[in-house]
Amino acid sequence: MGKNSLHVLKGIDFEVKEGELVAIMGSSGSGKSTLLNILGMLDNYDEGSYELGEVLIKKMDETKAAKYRNKFLGFVFQSFNLINYKNALENVVLPLYYQGVSRKEREEKALKYLDDVGLKEWATHLPTELSGGQKQRVAIARAMVGEPKVLLADEPTGALDSKTSKEVMDLIQKINKAGKTILVVTHEQDIAEMCSRIVKLKDGVIVEDKKIRQKKDIIKVIHRGADIEMFNPENIPTSRIIQISEMLQLPDEAKIIMLPARPSSWKGHEILIKSFSNINNENIICIMPGADDDGHYVTNLRNLAKKYNVLGKMVFLPFLDDL
Repeated sequence: MGKNSLHVLKGIDFEVKEGELVAIMGSSGSGKSTLLNILGMLDNYDEGSYELGEVLIKKMDETKAAKYRNKFLGFVFQSFNLINYKNALENVVLPLYYQGVSRKEREEKALKYLDDVGLKEWATHLPTELSGGQKQRVAIARAMVGEPKVLLADEPTGALDSKTSKEVMDLIQKINKAGKTILVVTHEQDIAEMCSRIVKLKDGVIVEDKKIRQKKDIIKVIHRGADIEMFNPENIPTSRIIQISEMLQLPDEAKIIMLPARPSSWKGHEILIKSFSNINNENIICIMPGADDDGHYVTNLRNLAKKYNVLGKMVFLPFLDDL
């Protein structure tokens, strides 16, 4: 206060593209909470500019800021911030209530989002009847129900154990893969590595900004004492991978590349198959679940494999649920 001022953020030049999943990291006092508060229109900034979409966010009064927050942003907090005397459904409908949505429509939408996070059957339960992971899932459903442009998550796993943290981040990844832009503030490296970009702050300055391969996509399965390395963009459970390995009688030292076999994944297939051809290792197997039929799509995949001389290393399987 007074004549002295504290510059918390210093010359931040920061852009997030639509559909990104970004982790913001930094120690206490680094400025990450201030940055999130500015992005969330909870604090104003003194110099520079902040644009959300094509809207300039600048020194709004609280009424206007609240209107824009409700329209553009969804928030997820470490402490969940659920209202204890309202059940899960009533908590999720709140953003829609302030948007003026009719009671019938907001309850229908809230139930849909509770279903999306796996908690439809818990709709009438109070927060005190839910586990920490369930509370955070309700909070995520509440953040998503207004269909915001951006989801801001402030230490979303900070109050959870490691297993539940991973489950919550799995859900955040799923939401991101559906196209939602998400920023996650975290001090946990393993949580940050489940994002696709990490921005590190120190003393109010960005000291590192790098894109990474999400931790979820690369896993190692220890089976019969050997590592099975997997590129696994479809998040297939480990137990299923082991079952497939045994069914195909793959060698213990096999390195498996599990590709999604869907038309929406076509662009990445040629890149992956081409890079696959450059690896001189007989123990590498490329498995494509959902690509065992004789359709046009699979014919194209087989032609790609032939083009890069890797057809002999590829295994085409039915969809995993049909195995």
